[in-house]
Amino acid sequence: RSAGGFLSLFKGSEPIVGLAPMAGFTEASFRSICVDEGASFTVTELVSARGIRYDRKLSRSSRYLMPTKSDKPWGIQLFGFDPADFSFAVERLLSDPAYDSASFIDLNMGCPVPKVVRDGGGAALMKTPDLVGEIVAASVEAAALFGKPVTVKIRSGFDADSINAPEIARIAEQAGASAVTVHARTCDQYYGGRANWQVIGQVRDAIGNGDITSLGDLVRMREKTRCDGFQIGRAARGNPFLFALVGRAYQEGVNAHARKQGTQALGRESTLTFDEQTLLEVSSNYWLSITTRHLDDMICNFGEHTAIREMRAHFTHYFRGFHGASALRSRIMRHESRDGVMQVLEEAARQREISRQSILYSNSF
Repeated sequence: RSAGGFLSLFKGSEPIVGLAPMAGFTEASFRSICVDEGASFTVTELVSARGIRYDRKLSRSSRYLMPTKSDKPWGIQLFGFDPADFSFAVERLLSDPAYDSASFIDLNMGCPVPKVVRDGGGAALMKTPDLVGEIVAASVEAAALFGKPVTVKIRSGFDADSINAPEIARIAEQAGASAVTVHARTCDQYYGGRANWQVIGQVRDAIGNGDITSLGDLVRMREKTRCDGFQIGRAARGNPFLFALVGRAYQEGVNAHARKQGTQALGRESTLTFDEQTLLEVSSNYWLSITTRHLDDMICNFGEHTAIREMRAHFTHYFRGFHGASALRSRIMRHESRDGVMQVLEEAARQREISRQSILYSNSF
């Protein structure tokens, strides 16, 4: 449930639509692009609280903790299972000039990855409500020294027989959490099956997450759950442009609502996925400029060799929805230099524009 601390970061702005943290994707370069495209807030990839405790110079964690380049709120996400680890990590990070611009600390209690769960972290905490309270309380106490709120990300439950998100949310709130994000799947669902938005409604005042792949999904989630905001994760991979689409559609919907007293203009009946809508509305020249910026920012941060290898995961998703994308995706994976990658990106932009114009032409009849 949401207290004032987290929501007050947004000063009444609507809609609150953030980029969900994703291992391997939400490095600082991508987070900064998403913010420029309209994301309300961003969160780092998950970082081990114990790792910070035993790596005080942050030699292993610093690359994941790089701040989002923006004035908008950004958070650091921590995972673990020991309250003392969280207390130390929060104070260590927020007292460091390199990271004290973080707007909030986010506690991961929803990661389903086996190596995290086996150690008792992530979604395994859904099975230990008392420990949840202890971890949140320790983190809140440490963050309060710096005037920063603490948020918590949870799942519906550990499995279908233990749907306990409302209980965990109440415990987190009582321990001082400022907001709770509910990924409306159980741990054993991983990222498959369907998200159960009813659980978000049961928690109420939560940031909703899970199965938001279109404007229609976002509006239907809000209607069904009355949540205060949203996080979009997997749908944003390769598509940072969707945040601008959401913001524009929201404003158009608000204006239409004033005229019609209806919600259809907000995209309630939209059947286009974000990828389909982006292909139609985002020019291929702009697509190329963003993919090039992402590549160059990564090279600046990590060097050409590492950046190109890590960008391959992003290219898998940037190359979606247009003719010839699969073959181009295979080609770009073989390149080791910026020049080689750029040749493929420029060809991909041309192929994307051909597909885009073909669809626009078909839709004109």
